[in-house]
Amino acid sequence: MGVDARVFAAVNKYEEIEWKSGLRWFSAGYPRGYWPTIRSMIVTMQERFPEYQIYYAPDTADWDTRDEQWLVTPERLASIDAEWAEWDASGQTYAGLMYSAVMSVRDWENP
Repeated sequence: MGVDARVFAAVNKYEEIEWKSGLRWFSAGYPRGYWPTIRSMIVTMQERFPEYQIYYAPDTADWDTRDEQWLVTPERLASIDAEWAEWDASGQTYAGLMYSAVMSVRDWENP
């Protein structure tokens, strides 16, 4: 359960190339996904499909509109990078941050 990350290239109005990762969404208000991996996916999609617009959005968003807020731009990447750096430097785990029993990737790697 929860919100998953969705990275896709918009081929045309009706077609998409999606990278299904199973990763959780990461954003300022929802710091659950592992941003370095998600970012790597975005950059790979940009390199592989330079002719298409790349989107990063939660799987709960409305896909028919291809809302501009989900479009990947250098400014958006920089903003999410800054949010990740702030969260990562805090030393908090997902579990501590969200007061739940969920373990983050960091918890698994550094018990």
